Amino acid sequence: MRHLSKALLFAVSLVAVSGCSLFGDDDEIKIAELPDIEMQFEADVIWDYQVGDGVGEYYSRLRPAVAYGKLFAASRFGDVVAIDLESGYEVWQQDVTKRKPGWLFDERINAMISGGLTVRYKQLFFGTEKGRVISLDAETGEVLWDVEVDAEVLAPPTVDQSVVVVNTGSGKLFGLDSVSGKQLWSYQQELPSLTLRGVSSVAAAQGGIILGKANGKVAALSITNGIEYWEQEAAPPKSGSDLDRIVDVDADPVILAGTIYAVAYNGYLQALDIRSGRALWQREYSSYRGFSIDGFNLYLSDFQGHIYAIDRRTGLELWSNRDLENRGVTEPVPFGDYVVVGDFESYLHWLDPKSGALVSRIEVGDDGLYSSAVVDGDTLYVQSRDGTVSAVKMP
Repeated sequence: MRHLSKALLFAVSLVAVSGCSLFGDDDEIKIAELPDIEMQFEADVIWDYQVGDGVGEYYSRLRPAVAYGKLFAASRFGDVVAIDLESGYEVWQQDVTKRKPGWLFDERINAMISGGLTVRYKQLFFGTEKGRVISLDAETGEVLWDVEVDAEVLAPPTVDQSVVVVNTGSGKLFGLDSVSGKQLWSYQQELPSLTLRGVSSVAAAQGGIILGKANGKVAALSITNGIEYWEQEAAPPKSGSDLDRIVDVDADPVILAGTIYAVAYNGYLQALDIRSGRALWQREYSSYRGFSIDGFNLYLSDFQGHIYAIDRRTGLELWSNRDLENRGVTEPVPFGDYVVVGDFESYLHWLDPKSGALVSRIEVGDDGLYSSAVVDGDTLYVQSRDGTVSAVKMP
């Protein structure tokens, strides 16, 4: 099995849309310039905090989590912090790197934290590319347990009914006890010969979990024992090159009002019945970045940076915006009366949810945004590649 990194896929897609040879002298990657817009308001960064060195040059969508009046964030290397939401001051810090003896001082070994953080039951959960799954006390930062699974953990864990569900790059899914970290069950999915490097988190509801697979299918499993209930195709088998046949479901599924929403790369955006897996509707969209739902609107960004609003009841497209083409747009996030996306140059962009028009933007940091923003009340939080966490408010 081979993995294709999303950073490489993004680069290949840029060359494809430019219409140029990969190695030609006239290569030109057509990345949209920042469009001229009439700023309807100016947002403000009210505080920022540096978390280690962030993710460095790695394509990692480390995303903070908000709970209990704190923001929890991590660096890829192994720095984990809790920050007071109001002041931006550090509450606690934990180092989860391992050590090896050095000539004068012990040397820290990169923990390779990946995917993002999940908070539940006053515990903080996360995984690493080295196969560690770790739980910290959300109040103190104390390590509660640290266990190993036999695969890379590339997505934030999902926690429900005292079970921590971890999706891994090998196609294996683990269910762990939230109190002890003890393995309760495992589930192995079949992987195609070539997949995107990355996996989605599972969605949990009604005693079950929804898993997006690398073979373009969506499955429902029991959260207590990992037994599969049903499986539904989200991307039909394709012919052509290896790239054409990539059909991963790497965007996190969303469950709302008895309906599952899922999208595949090179496949469909679908609404599925939660009990049977039957498709209620499906439309051709290709994404691995994710989507969000606000009211009857589903907001989606595809791999080319196009942003869409879709009626979640019917699948009908309400509007599209291509002003940020090939700028590495993050998952759209509803924020107040607007929708917000980030891009690879560290800009946050505000869109009108009725028309899709750009109405404002702000630069946060200078090293690019890979992960989507987190919203809590009237404040938006975002973490850049260099580890800068920014709290942003609108006037």
